[in-house]
Amino acid sequence: MGKDRGCGQISAFDFAIVRQAFRQSVCEQGIAEGRWPDHAKRLFQQLTDEDPDDDMVGHIIAR
Repeated sequence: MGKDRGCGQISAFDFAIVRQAFRQSVCEQGIAEGRWPDHAKRLFQQLTDEDPDDDMVGHIIAR
């Protein structure tokens, strides 16, 4: 993903990609809802090389 952002920030476009990847991986892997926050955090870290805060994780897993 693009590196033209400030520390701890991603674009709305990149966030949409992370969120879609999260939803798809949850469905494909059958991840239980109780494990979603940890999964979202790891996925965010893998895709952006950033650490998400709790609010960001909440937005990723929101229905």
